[in-house]
Amino acid sequence: MSQLGSITAGGGGGSDVLTLTGDVGGAVSPDGSGNINVITPQVSGPYASGTSYFSGSPNTLTWVASDSSNNCSVGTNALIGAATSGANQNTAFGNGTGSNVTGTNNAFFGINAGNTCTGSNNLFLGAFTGGSTSGNWNICIGSSAGNAFTGSETSNIYLNNTGSPGESNVLRIGRATGSGSNQDLQNAYICGINGVSVGSVASVVAISGDLLGSATITAGTGITVTPTANTITISSSSAGVPWTAVTGTSQAMAINNGYITNNAGLVTVTLPSTAAVGTIEWVAGEGAGGWLIAQHAGQNIIFESATTTTGTGGSLASTVQYDSVQLLCIVANTTWSVISSVGNITVT
Repeated sequence: MSQLGSITAGGGGGSDVLTLTGDVGGAVSPDGSGNINVITPQVSGPYASGTSYFSGSPNTLTWVASDSSNNCSVGTNALIGAATSGANQNTAFGNGTGSNVTGTNNAFFGINAGNTCTGSNNLFLGAFTGGSTSGNWNICIGSSAGNAFTGSETSNIYLNNTGSPGESNVLRIGRATGSGSNQDLQNAYICGINGVSVGSVASVVAISGDLLGSATITAGTGITVTPTANTITISSSSAGVPWTAVTGTSQAMAINNGYITNNAGLVTVTLPSTAAVGTIEWVAGEGAGGWLIAQHAGQNIIFESATTTTGTGGSLASTVQYDSVQLLCIVANTTWSVISSVGNITVT
């Protein structure tokens, strides 16, 4: 087999390489001359001062690397619109790649990749990637990735995902149908996550469809949330009903509390002025004086078929020492119902 024997150059002063000459082992060109001419002429028209393609007849190879605007393209109609649009510093490989580009610093690889893209700083890798967008800073990898672009979509990263028209600043990885071809995904594995501490935060990763987000864990009534590195502890903070022994003759009630009245005289306990529906109060007698539940203006208490007089004139009272009641707020701030009782309760 004949191999390259010599390189013949021009006469100096930056002249082009003229020929690559084969050795005596035999002809290396169709005409049998043994020579391949390498021509790098000045190019007229939109690619003036540049070299960007292969062409020629037998024995002749013309190489063009880039045009005068630093665009580099290989393939039929690749970056063909750059000459008239003034686009510069774009790279395109494949038929039709970046054919309508007007922006700068784009890289298109694969047939028709970015062929209707007019933005800048985009990377489209794969056949038919990028769709029709005037946006910037998009990265689309995989056949038809980002093909759903129709407007000014910007700063998206799509890996084998066609994307969604009009969105920006979104990461989409794969198709998640879990079946079929086209690299559809069923499971996702990402290393470097499990066991990594992000500090003491009470939040978790949440998912809706394929949309990832975060949710904060908050403590409700009787619940505590204690976040530590890699662990969130949820526990009950309630130790049951907090009971207060009342040894005086009066007591303002707090919501969800119990009271043990213990005085030789009558002990008056007064309903809280504000209470949500579902709030509970307990009163149990111990002292000989018994107890009386007083009301604020607009409040009343329902006991079986009877109801106390509305306002400060109404009350619920024990008749013997150890009578007790449990009250449930059924109308916020105003109305309470006796849900359990012991003894003979007096309704006023």
